Amino acid sequence: MEQANPASDLAIVPVQVSRIMISPNNGGIVILMTPDKEVALPLSSSEGTLMSFIQGGLAEHSHIHTMPQMYVRLLSDMGAKIESVTLESKVGDVIYASIRMVDRKHKRFWSLCSHGDGLILALLTKCPLGVVQAVWEKLDNFDDWPFESQTIYFATDDHYYDDDDDADDSDY
Repeated sequence: MEQANPASDLAIVPVQVSRIMISPNNGGIVILMTPDKEVALPLSSSEGTLMSFIQGGLAEHSHIHTMPQMYVRLLSDMGAKIESVTLESKVGDVIYASIRMVDRKHKRFWSLCSHGDGLILALLTKCPLGVVQAVWEKLDNFDDWPFESQTIYFATDDHYYDDDDDADDSDY
């Protein structure tokens, strides 16, 4: 019989989305960060596009809703909401996310999904995002991305586009 993981391995590390990078031909990358570490996770082109759509504020006023928006609306119509998203397991290259939901009677329920879908729902609902400590430790540190022109959004910036007319934008 295998020995159980220590409780510290199961602690939840709060993370935030730092950057989203997409390429129509090669999919995308999302950078998750804590004060001590940044990691890169792969995304499909559609996941990266949805994440940048949400982070850019476009989802708030869209006249045609995406599937994640319709899912969140259905939960709301049923009296439920997403409480948190946790990246909880890594098996090979596959990362699983759990979505914790609660209804108006305080009944909690969970659903498993891909890390990309979990991240999209976390961004859309602005709920807490975390990673199980043991999984976070398995993810490699990410060295700074050398192609800033492919970066769609920096969560730590206060603006989406640089509107400084005096800036040298020759590298873009």
